[in-house]
Amino acid sequence: MVQETASPAPETAVAETETAVAETESAVAETESAAPETETESKPTGVERLVVNEDGSITHATVDFEEAIASKEGIVLVDFWATWCPPCKMLAPELEQLATDYPDQITIVKIDVDMASSIAQAYEISSIPDMRIFKAGEQIDGIVGFKNAAAIAGQLGL
Repeated sequence: MVQETASPAPETAVAETETAVAETESAVAETESAAPETETESKPTGVERLVVNEDGSITHATVDFEEAIASKEGIVLVDFWATWCPPCKMLAPELEQLATDYPDQITIVKIDVDMASSIAQAYEISSIPDMRIFKAGEQIDGIVGFKNAAAIAGQLGL
């Protein structure tokens, strides 16, 4: 035996839908007004500079890419890398060694290509690790692939 259930009148269904839509719009408006205001053009994350501390330890400081490469003093080495890249992981301690050995001559900036893809695209990065060398804001050279600290220092003339 089939039981018949009464379906709501079309007017009731429309009213219920309109109420649900209004509640959803209200919730969205509340969420948007509660969110902190942000700049319309946000800086990409994944851009860090290696900082050598007084005790010789290395920390990573978030920096603005354009400001970092515009350094008027010394060389800026920009390492384009990713967390899933084994050669990039091998390169990391070599770059830390360079930062420790030449703190007054070189600034090392690391760009995670997954987090800052717009920068990687702007420099046409197609394989990683890819290191770009800047002086006074201009790219002067590049190194693709893994190199040890001594080889990189040699290429940089350090």
